[in-house]
Amino acid sequence: MDLHTVETVVIGLAIIAFITYRLSQWQSVRPSRLLRMPLILAVLGVISLAGSSQQLLHWHPAVLDLAILGAELTIGVVAGWLIGRLTEIRTFADGTKSKLVPVGIAVWLGFIAIRIGFGVAASMLGASLAALPGLTLIVLAVVKGVQGLMVHGRVVRHLAAERPPTYADSLR
Repeated sequence: MDLHTVETVVIGLAIIAFITYRLSQWQSVRPSRLLRMPLILAVLGVISLAGSSQQLLHWHPAVLDLAILGAELTIGVVAGWLIGRLTEIRTFADGTKSKLVPVGIAVWLGFIAIRIGFGVAASMLGASLAALPGLTLIVLAVVKGVQGLMVHGRVVRHLAAERPPTYADSLR
């Protein structure tokens, strides 16, 4: 294992630990915050891919690369949707907050395990694009983006249900 691989693993584990911790804690729900992490992950992924530009220049699309990437993105969308659905939303005195229930944490960590499995399989099968760390960050951005969209929609419905009825509501 070379230094670059160790560095990538350590950075990956730090990101996963940070996200897992944040998911398990009550966080204020603000639309700008829901999409901040996916944007950061996507930018880091693009920067990482740009650093792999030498490898990308010699890459020729292979069915295996595209199949693995497609499967990862599909599983990522499903995982993001599930995580968004498994997010608990409550209104406290200081605002509306959300956190992921333990089953949601299990879904999140399960997705991470699946992604690691895909990365190992891609590397062993010679699917060089699908094994790039930058694509891992982009797939994580998709998961977090779908989760953010789901939570945003649920928060809007939560706040509407909590709002006291108005006279205009009674006319409908």
